[in-house]
Amino acid sequence: MKDTLPNKPSALIRLALADIKKVEADPDYKVDMGTWMFTRPGAVDADVCEVCFAGAVLAKRLNVPPPEASKQISLDEAVGEGTLDDKLSMLDCFRSGDIVEGLMQHPGLGVIAVDTTSRLRIYERELGHLEYSDAPARWKQIMRELATRLEAYNL
Repeated sequence: MKDTLPNKPSALIRLALADIKKVEADPDYKVDMGTWMFTRPGAVDADVCEVCFAGAVLAKRLNVPPPEASKQISLDEAVGEGTLDDKLSMLDCFRSGDIVEGLMQHPGLGVIAVDTTSRLRIYERELGHLEYSDAPARWKQIMRELATRLEAYNL
């Protein structure tokens, strides 16, 4: 699959937030940060495809169709290895507050200054563990704030 996603993590976060909004408005999808793309068998909403932060991008931006019931799509199945895989893995880290680990997922970013990494680690500790399911609006606000912070570092 061709990589058409932005290279800057801040732009990627904003794009993924737009796709989460589309998922939230689509009755065929449900946000579940525990899975890339999964259609749960035998559930009340068995025709609903569950997607995480990166899964929303797969579904709404990259047009990967939902899997059949009881099947989960892995990232490798959906996009293969390469920069697209790296970018989606980066989003997966960001969604739970693993900012520096997320940046390390994308080798195309090059070397990140030590002081930037140190400041982002402090920010990670301030945030603590993030869960969309606890407070979706707050989680999205934190992701927007993260994008703004990354922009300040030209990331």
